[in-house]
Amino acid sequence: ALTPGTAQIIAVTNGTVNITAAGAITFTPSLNYNGAVSFPYVINDGNGGTATANEEITVMAVNDNPVVDNDTNVMLEDGTPATGDLTDAGDTDPDGTTLLMNTTPVSGPSNGTIVINADGTYTYTPNANFNGTDVITVEVCDQGMPLPANCVNQTLTITVTPVNDAPVVDNDTNVMLEDGTPATGDLTDAGDSDPDGTTLLVNTTPVSGPTNGTIVINADGTYTYTPNANFNGMDVITVEVCDQGAPLPASCVNQTLTITVNPVNDAPVATLTNSTSIINDGTAKGVSTLTGTDTDGTVVSYIISVLPVPAQGIVLMNGVPVTVNQVLTPLEATKLTFIPAAGFTGTATFIYMATDNGNAASIPSTVNIPVGNTPPTTDDIPNVVLAKDGTAQAIPALTGNDADGAVIAYVIKNLPDPASGVLTLNGVPVTVGQELTVANSAALKFTPNVNFVSDNASFTIAAKDNGGLVDLSPATISISLKELPGIAIIKTATFDDNDSDGFAQVGETITYKFEISNTGNVSLTNVVVTDLLPGIVLTGGPISLGVGQTDTTSFEGKYKIIQADINKGNVVNQAKVTAISPIGTLVSDLSDNETVTDDKPTVLGITGCAIKVFNAISPNGDKKNERFYIQGLECYPDNTVEIYNRWGVLVFERDHYNNEDRAFKGISEGRVTVKESDGLPTGTYYYVLKYKDSESNTHQRAGYLYLNK
Repeated sequence: ALTPGTAQIIAVTNGTVNITAAGAITFTPSLNYNGAVSFPYVINDGNGGTATANEEITVMAVNDNPVVDNDTNVMLEDGTPATGDLTDAGDTDPDGTTLLMNTTPVSGPSNGTIVINADGTYTYTPNANFNGTDVITVEVCDQGMPLPANCVNQTLTITVTPVNDAPVVDNDTNVMLEDGTPATGDLTDAGDSDPDGTTLLVNTTPVSGPTNGTIVINADGTYTYTPNANFNGMDVITVEVCDQGAPLPASCVNQTLTITVNPVNDAPVATLTNSTSIINDGTAKGVSTLTGTDTDGTVVSYIISVLPVPAQGIVLMNGVPVTVNQVLTPLEATKLTFIPAAGFTGTATFIYMATDNGNAASIPSTVNIPVGNTPPTTDDIPNVVLAKDGTAQAIPALTGNDADGAVIAYVIKNLPDPASGVLTLNGVPVTVGQELTVANSAALKFTPNVNFVSDNASFTIAAKDNGGLVDLSPATISISLKELPGIAIIKTATFDDNDSDGFAQVGETITYKFEISNTGNVSLTNVVVTDLLPGIVLTGGPISLGVGQTDTTSFEGKYKIIQADINKGNVVNQAKVTAISPIGTLVSDLSDNETVTDDKPTVLGITGCAIKVFNAISPNGDKKNERFYIQGLECYPDNTVEIYNRWGVLVFERDHYNNEDRAFKGISEGRVTVKESDGLPTGTYYYVLKYKDSESNTHQRAGYLYLNK
C-alpha cells in the first residue's frame, strides 16, 4: 500500500518503483533489461473509496559496451613470433554478439610488427635483436544490439625475453712484405660487434693455422704475424671470437684472417773464405775462389768492398791490382791472386759482397789469407774402440804436425752426439771451441752411454800452432762403441799329500786354484765357475770383474782321490767360467792350465802305485808284519809272486797277489810242502815279483826276503 505524503521504493518485476512524497513515480529497470513492464496500483480516498489502475512502462533497448581484459604474451628474442587471441574467454559482449577486432592497432607496437585478424587472433614479430616489453593498444567492438556498435580499447603487452646473440664478425685480411716487419692488426675492428653490446674477446690460440709462420694473438683481438724466413704467398689463420654472454652462456664464432706475404728479392750470402796458407816469397799466390749463395735467384757478380791494408799486400785479378768496389764476374772471381807485402807474416784480409740477379747485395764477408805460417795439420784417429759400459775411458793421444812451427794445442771443433756419451777433460765436460794444451789433452776421456742405439760416435779437433793458426780441416776422432765382452780361466792343481809321504792314497785331496780374467771391453757380473769332475767341491762366487781385472782368490776346488785315479796315475779335468755383460750377453771360457789363449784340460800326475817291497815278515801271531807286504801292488792286479828257499826250491807262488787274502804269510804253498801249522822255518828266502802296468808292459822285481818268528 502507498502511504500518501511519504516517499517510498517498491521492488517490482524487472526493476524498482520510486514514489516521491508528492506522488511522482520513477521506474528503474533492472540492469540490461529492456521490454514492457506493468504493475497495478490502487488509490484510496481515505473514506473507503478506492480505484484500481495499471502502470504500463516500455523500457527501450540500448547497446552495452563490450567487456574486455588486457592480454599479455611472452616470447624469446629472435624466436618464433608470438601468437594469441585477443577475444578469449575474458572478453564478452553483454548483448551476446560476437566481438570483432579492428585489424589496425590504436597504437603500437614500438619494437616490432603485428598482424591482427578480425576474429581477434594475432601474430607479433619483434624487431631483430629486440628484447624487452612492447605494448599494443587495440580496438574491440560488438556488433550493435541495437545499433550502433560499441567499441572499447584493449591492451596487449608482449614481453620479449633476451637471448645471447652470436657475435657478428667480418673476415680480415692483411698484406706484408716477405722478411719484412711482422704484420699487425685488430681482429675485433669496426666490422666486428656483439649485437648484445658486450666487448668481444678473441681466443689467443688459433683454431687452425698459420702454416707458414707464427702468430701471437691477444685477448683484445690485436695480433702480430711473423712469416717463416723467405716465405711468400698466402697464409690463412682461423680464430675464435666470443662475446661475454649477455645473457650467459657466451657465444663464439670463427673468423678468418688471410695474410698475403708479397715476395721480395732475398739478398745473396757471401761465404766466409779461409784461403790456403801461402809463403811470403814475393810472388803472387792464388786465392781461394769467392763464393756465394742466393735462395731465390743467382749470384751474378762479386764486389770487392775493402782491400787489404798496404802493409799486408795486394790483391790482383789476371795480374792487375783490384780496386775498391771493383765488380768481378764469377769467372773472374776464380782468378784472384795475392802478393804479400815484403816482410809481412800473419793473416791478410779483404772484404767482398755477392750480388744477385735482382741487384741485391749480400752482407760483406771476409777472405782470410794466412801468410808466412803454414797452418798445422791434425791426424785422424779412425778406430778408437771403447766399451759401452758407462765408464770414463781414455782417448788415445791427439797428434798433429806443423811444417814451420810446433803444435801447441788442440781446439774442440765438434762434440759427439750428446746421446752417445760425454767427452770430458779431468772429469769436466769439454765445450766447442775449448783449447786443450798438448799436455792436458792426454787427460781427454769419453764416457759412453750404455743405452745409445748406435755403435759409433765421433768428434772433431783442429791443431793450433805456435803462430796462432788453427788447422782449417779438422780431424775426426772415430769411436767404436761395440760391446766386446770376454773372459778367460786358468786352472791349476796341487796334490795336498795329506800324510806327507810323497804318495797318493785314496781320500787324499787335490786343491784347484782358478785365475779368472776379464779379457773384453766391458765389465762383467755374475761370474761363476763350474766343473764337471765327479766329487769336486767348488766354493766362492759369484763375483764381478771390471775391464782388465783378474781374480785369483775368489774360487777354489777340493777333490778327494779315488782308487781309479791312483790306478790311472793322474787326474784330468776342465772347468768352465761364465759371466754376463752389461746388456745381458753370456760369455764363457773353458779352462787351460797355463794360458788364457788355450783350452787344454788340467792334468795332475799322482804317484800312488810305486812298488815298494817290505822284505821282512814275522808271522808269530803278534799281528805285526804278519804278511809279505808289497806297497802299490794293488795298482797292478795282473801280477805273480814267487818265493824260493835258499836251495832254490819254490815254496810259494800266487797270481794276482793283493796283500790281503792272497798274500804270503810264511806258509809254504809251493812244490815243497811244509806242514801248514808249522809254517816255513826262519831263514832267508828269495822273492820274484812280476807285474804288468796299465799299458800291459811287463815289470819285474826280485830280492831277499827275511822270515823270522
